[in-house]
Amino acid sequence: MMQNLIAEAQESVNSGRFWVQRYLHGEVSLKGLWRQQESYYPNSYEDWQSLYGIGGIKLLSGSYFWMPEVMTLDLDLEFNPETRKEKYIQIPDRNETRTLSKIGIRSTLLSKKPVSFSPFYTYNYSYFNRENLTNVRSKTQNWGGRVVFNNKTVPVTLSYNDLYWRQKETETGLLYTNRRKTLEGRSVWHIFEKDRNEFVYGYDDYTYTYTVSDTTHNTVNRFSLNNQFYLDSANNYSFNSFINFFDQTGTYTFRRFEVNERLSFNLPYNFRLKMHYNYYSLKDLQKLKQNRATIDFSHKLYESLRTYVHGSYSNTNQTVYDETNLRIGAGFEYSKKIREWGRLNINYGYYRNNTDVKSDSRPVTVINETHSLTDGVPALLDRPYVDMFSVVVKDISGTIIYRLNLDYILIERNNYVEIQRIIGGQIPNGGDVMVDYIAVQPGDYGYDLNNHRIYTGVVFFHRLFEIYYRGGFQDYTNVKQSGFITLKYYHQNIAGIRIEKSFFRGGIEYDHFDSNIIPYRMMRYYLNLQKNFRYKLFLTLNASLRDYTYIEDDQEQLLGNVTAMASYNLRQRSKLELETGYLKHKVYMTNLNLWTGRLKYTTFYRQLYFEAGFDFYSRNYTENRFTMNGVFVKLTRKF
Repeated sequence: MMQNLIAEAQESVNSGRFWVQRYLHGEVSLKGLWRQQESYYPNSYEDWQSLYGIGGIKLLSGSYFWMPEVMTLDLDLEFNPETRKEKYIQIPDRNETRTLSKIGIRSTLLSKKPVSFSPFYTYNYSYFNRENLTNVRSKTQNWGGRVVFNNKTVPVTLSYNDLYWRQKETETGLLYTNRRKTLEGRSVWHIFEKDRNEFVYGYDDYTYTYTVSDTTHNTVNRFSLNNQFYLDSANNYSFNSFINFFDQTGTYTFRRFEVNERLSFNLPYNFRLKMHYNYYSLKDLQKLKQNRATIDFSHKLYESLRTYVHGSYSNTNQTVYDETNLRIGAGFEYSKKIREWGRLNINYGYYRNNTDVKSDSRPVTVINETHSLTDGVPALLDRPYVDMFSVVVKDISGTIIYRLNLDYILIERNNYVEIQRIIGGQIPNGGDVMVDYIAVQPGDYGYDLNNHRIYTGVVFFHRLFEIYYRGGFQDYTNVKQSGFITLKYYHQNIAGIRIEKSFFRGGIEYDHFDSNIIPYRMMRYYLNLQKNFRYKLFLTLNASLRDYTYIEDDQEQLLGNVTAMASYNLRQRSKLELETGYLKHKVYMTNLNLWTGRLKYTTFYRQLYFEAGFDFYSRNYTENRFTMNGVFVKLTRKF
């Protein structure tokens, strides 16, 4: 606290000066790298060596003019020129993102006045890799600013952002560019004591280009209004309203309007009531309107038992079909302590859904269907009878168009389509995507869907040991159809054992999914270890293995990942680190074995830092094999 008071006093004394330097940090570095690389292809072999040096300087500066309230200026600068002596420039650095040059400038003017302005500019030129597989050279430039109108009644913020990035894969030569301009206005205000209201308007203009010849250009007008407030003094009753409008024109044109209204009541005697209404409309080549209402009523008895019932009704009117759904369900969650050594958990849920569809058998357009793509987790498009050539996969913002057989693959599964990401592509593991496609809508049909879910588990000795079972069952009754239709039947059984100690966590799980779409068996093993030995030696180990067998075509998928790290403090200022990893990815028609390793020694004296180490990289991908060994030395002077 005394240091803060001294700093404030110094700034107060210096406030009469034209320019005041608040801080200045940085470093100067020199790094040398040597690489030996071998590539094995079906009909060729390549062997070459690389030697290059990198000199670098980093500078972080913060200052203000006259007083901090008048103008602040923050700089983040980095420059790392390099010299190379090699035959091929394909492998910049396998183990880390490396910045060649960076500029960051931020400023704030009149921060405590009724109107303040904050401009910025950033530039970054760097190498990075996707999952240690795909090396990318990237240039990014971003500039813009924000104007804030400060007032107690209705404060308003206006912002502008101009982003451009260019990415080129160094081995394949594939080029991606993206330019996005965004203008946004935002206002937050309060009318009563316990409410919050926000209005946002935005305009986006973006252009995405893939290998120059394929360009996507769209403009978007959007606005949203969010209102939330409590209906009583104890905050037990609340209301939330969200209205959203999205109008996009260009390569992909559509208009979307959505309304969400929610009421929540925390009632006496641990009862709770929630109601929700949703209106959704979408207009593209076809039109869609949907009304949906849900209600949830639950009760909690002490800390042991929670029971609930829920119901929903929805009607969807689309150019091609008219669909009505009525769902009713109930369930409970029970948890009971077993003496001093364990706990029993039992959950059960059931719902019945009545579906009635009136339709002609003709194509229907699906827009912005969201899916999460995780390695080893099957992801099916919602509708059967999909035209595979019509599928378009985008990032969650709709800006980046992913490429078939480069970023993802499509697999036919009994009238449905499964989508899988390709490791090393632009889609990250666990990333969300939006999918557009055309599917054939069946004729009139109807059914009652019955779904059961159950979980039971016993935890022993303060979560040291757990054994559990999860089950699911889904079937259909009262099926009426006038055309072709494929329903998703399944019966799933999952059993597992988990062990957890302070520094250790591991388990085994068996999953049998018997389905008419994607039946499979899976064994999952996982292990996490983290241990610190008297602050001298630190160890971490993370390992997981998923072994799938797809029953229908007797296909095996194997997903394994092991990472380990050991850090040993030789002296107070010296440290030895070892990092290693192995990745096994046998999925569909790809087979990947990837080994990585790094041994590094670091030490420092005062402001002088030294590090040296050895890198290892080996990739066996389908029929191609690549191996790299390297040595690096780096000297850094910080100030």
